[in-house]
Amino acid sequence: MRDDGAPARPVATYVMTGGRTRPTRVRVLPDTVLCATEAGCADTGSVSEKRALLADLRRPLSLAEAAARQRLPIAVARVLVSDLLDDRLLDVHAQARLDRPDPEFMKKVLHGLQKL
Repeated sequence: MRDDGAPARPVATYVMTGGRTRPTRVRVLPDTVLCATEAGCADTGSVSEKRALLADLRRPLSLAEAAARQRLPIAVARVLVSDLLDDRLLDVHAQARLDRPDPEFMKKVLHGLQKL
């Protein structure tokens, strides 16, 4: 709601990201756990969507959880979070594993499932 009582108009996602569809240099996966830095907790200069993300990320949350809380598409949240990381307003609390599972382990799992 606006101050005059009229409903607020939704902001197009491309406006939130400045028209960008890809994050900057930082690769952030949906299960990457993020947390606001001291500077991020005190930030008042960011656009409202970034401030809202920073408010949610005062405690550790994954990118996916933060996006869901703000009702943002994950791609939009990834661009915004990437900007906040570049500005040192967020820290990566825990990075998701990027390596693949052991092939032998996966064969054992498949064999076990086939027995069912």
